[in-house]
Amino acid sequence: MLCTVGRIAMTTMPMPAPTPMPAVRPPAGGAGGGMGTMTPLDPVKLLKKYVWLLIGSAVVGAVLGVVSHFLLLWFYPTYTAEVIFDIKPADAPIEMIYSDAGRADEFERFMATQQQRMVSESVLDRVARDPRLPQEAPEWAKRYISQGQVNYIKAAMDLEEIVSARIVQGTSYITLRVKWRKPKDVTALAKLVREAYLTDIRSTTNITVAEAREVIQNTIRDIEQQISDLNDRRARALREQTVDSLDDKSSALGQQQTLVLNQLAVVNQTITQLNSLLAEMERMRSSETGITYSDTQRAAAEQDPIVLNLRQQLKMMETEMQQLRQRGFLPGHYEFKRMQARVDSIKQQISSSIEEALARNFDAEYDQLKRDLLTYQAQQEKLTAEAEALRTQLADLNKTISEIEDIDRRVNELIAAAQEASDSLAKLNQQAARETASRVAVAQTERQPNQVSFPKLIMMLPGGVVLFTGLVGGIVVLRELLDQRVKGPSDITLLPKARVLGMIPSSEEDPAAGKGVETVFRSASSSVVAEHYRQLRTAVLKTMQRQGHKSLVVVGGMPGSGASTVVANLGLACSSADLKVLIVDANFRRPKQHRLFQTAEAPGLADYLAGLSSTDEVIFHVEGESKLDLVPVGSAEHRVYERLGAHQMSEFLAAVSDRYDLVLIDVAPALVSGDGMAIANRADASMLVVRALGETRGMVARLRNELDDCRAEHIGVLVNAVRSAAGGYMRQNIRASRAYHTPGATVGASVDEAPEKD
Repeated sequence: MLCTVGRIAMTTMPMPAPTPMPAVRPPAGGAGGGMGTMTPLDPVKLLKKYVWLLIGSAVVGAVLGVVSHFLLLWFYPTYTAEVIFDIKPADAPIEMIYSDAGRADEFERFMATQQQRMVSESVLDRVARDPRLPQEAPEWAKRYISQGQVNYIKAAMDLEEIVSARIVQGTSYITLRVKWRKPKDVTALAKLVREAYLTDIRSTTNITVAEAREVIQNTIRDIEQQISDLNDRRARALREQTVDSLDDKSSALGQQQTLVLNQLAVVNQTITQLNSLLAEMERMRSSETGITYSDTQRAAAEQDPIVLNLRQQLKMMETEMQQLRQRGFLPGHYEFKRMQARVDSIKQQISSSIEEALARNFDAEYDQLKRDLLTYQAQQEKLTAEAEALRTQLADLNKTISEIEDIDRRVNELIAAAQEASDSLAKLNQQAARETASRVAVAQTERQPNQVSFPKLIMMLPGGVVLFTGLVGGIVVLRELLDQRVKGPSDITLLPKARVLGMIPSSEEDPAAGKGVETVFRSASSSVVAEHYRQLRTAVLKTMQRQGHKSLVVVGGMPGSGASTVVANLGLACSSADLKVLIVDANFRRPKQHRLFQTAEAPGLADYLAGLSSTDEVIFHVEGESKLDLVPVGSAEHRVYERLGAHQMSEFLAAVSDRYDLVLIDVAPALVSGDGMAIANRADASMLVVRALGETRGMVARLRNELDDCRAEHIGVLVNAVRSAAGGYMRQNIRASRAYHTPGATVGASVDEAPEKD
């Protein structure tokens, strides 16, 4: 339905003062963010997308494999002759007789050595120079014979390409293979290589056995010389001790040492006692109370001859006094007093004599103790020196005993080693005399092959399929990885800090959308495209209302991104949600909104910015939409691009933001114009619209960063005209949605099918 547009008579409102521009936010990331990021691949989705291409490549690969098989079978068949050698473990590994390495490691090394020797230059050169070669393998050899001369060097070089050897894992077998076009010649070549290898290994084995025999004999001689030197050391040690038996001498010295140590202990104890007595006597000498004599010392003093003589005199005087008493002399008599005086004098003399005897005996005893102490100290020094000498002799003797025991142990070890070497030498001679001395036996000789080894259809057919399909698949994967175009919202999520607001499917995917995609929300409100605009409305309004924003500039990436269509349908969707919406056509280069809503171009935004019209004069109401108004682009002669970023634009947005719940601004694509960035520095928020398969991720990342640097808050990216891909779910969702909105259709079935009748 066409809608007519009439001018709106509005009460003139005072213009608010221009809002000062806030400081520009720092860049959120580099302009090239995301350019080097490869799109993650969904294997299932990719397989569904290219399933028929892969099936076709598999068929072509199978045909090529079959054709290649028959061509190779006709022109270049390959026959293989095999010889199997059995490697024997070493009875006594020659090179490892005196090594700690394990036999298993030696066996693996030996097998690897023989594998290389079978295809070595020396063996192959021996085959090339074998005079039997032209007769045994004439077809192969004739290529190297010119004028009767054989080119041995080229023949040996070509043998390196057709002769190979391989160890059969888990066994002791080595398989020698020769491959060529003629079965008879390939069998003869295998025979010559086998004989040349066995001849080479036998000559090498003889040399190895001779060298090993010499090594063992030298080892035995060295051991015998070491035993002789050790026996000489033992005899010399015994001579130095001047005894035949070290054990007897050690026992005698031990007993003598014990006796001396016991005597020394007694002497030390005596010296301690003497020192104690002398210290006590010196203490009594220096004491102020004098010397305290013992009863023994006093008894000895009583026996002093002087004291005894005085006591004898005292006794005689006491007898005379007794006689005087008997004769009647009284104590007061002169004779009695005289006698009493003599008795007192004798007693005093006795007391003095006893003290003198005690002192004399004390000094004599003190001198005797000192003499005894000197005697015992001399004896102590002698016993100590004797004990030290015995200790030294015992230490030397024990050292000699230990040395001789070590010599005996080493001699026994060398005798055992000499015996082991002798046994190894005997075993080596015995082993060398056997036919298997080389440790290599032929388990299976060469046989003439009766069928080709290459090509085989069972290999060529799957090989062709795998190779050709892999080549095609690799090209497909490489193409997908290198494709930097934005195909859907998932590609936007790869960009740093990028937010996806939503996606709008291509109208070609939705039959219900019809051809009026510019206003599809009004013309086909039940279509899938319209439903995605409703989802976009929810995401946009949620962000705008949370931040308190009113004006939103919608910036397209490249021409044809569909930004004008998005603005028109988003405006219709928001007005249908009971919001008062104003659409502003700021695309001065290719304006479109006046044609979508069938209005005149002027007066419009350009006239307002030029100061020729007021706000009320440039706002038109869209008939049929109760809450949707439009500001057209304006007169062509007044479309000055620079005014879009001037302060008049800020004044205009401030004026209309007070009247409307949402102001949507349509601008020229960012790739061809800077108008969007200029308005983004005046509006509240910005949204980037990119067309699927039209823009690259690198360009989207650059534009997102530029918008993020502007004053307006960048709320996200909308991917427009997204097409369903093989393996994706969008086409199924579109069908399900269409079926749901089609009366009588079964959900999950195609709407093209006739509805079931009751």
